[in-house]
Amino acid sequence: MTSASTRPTRDRLRRTWYLLRLDLAMQGYPAAQRKEVHASLRAELEAAADEVGTPAALAQLGSPRRLAEEYYAQLDHPCPRILDGAVVALLVGLLILFSWFSYALGSIDTLTTLGGGRVELSFLAMPVVTESVVADGAPTRLGLGWSFSLPAALLLLTVLLVTFAIGARLWRGVPTRAHPQAQEPA
Repeated sequence: MTSASTRPTRDRLRRTWYLLRLDLAMQGYPAAQRKEVHASLRAELEAAADEVGTPAALAQLGSPRRLAEEYYAQLDHPCPRILDGAVVALLVGLLILFSWFSYALGSIDTLTTLGGGRVELSFLAMPVVTESVVADGAPTRLGLGWSFSLPAALLLLTVLLVTFAIGARLWRGVPTRAHPQAQEPA
């Protein structure tokens, strides 16, 4: 019998990688139950690895995603996926910041093309001030300024909260009343 610490490094890495992928696939699973599943699976893997080896033991379990789906099927209700919601909100937030920045750069380019000047604009509730001074057909000075306003903060916060809620599927965490089963006529 080989203990976990005396297994070859490659086998320990395989097991750790498998359990990490399983943990990521089960990130919406209730935390206490997920820890129990993780601990029992680790013990089962150790026992199976002693008998048939780590690669064969992992192959018998199948893909971590499929195994996670089996555990999810045992739950009485679906769970929200907080990490998914955070990733979606982060991507949407970065997209909004990118659009604000590209709008400001586009306004500078437009002013330079039109011969220079100063303009105050607003895009997605964000006030933007751009300035371009052109001499001899080439820009000599470019300026860009913006301030984060309360409407912009509220808009950003609202969009991020909505995308987080949709991405995390928060409605799954809301308890529902059990509907009485339809009685069959006797």
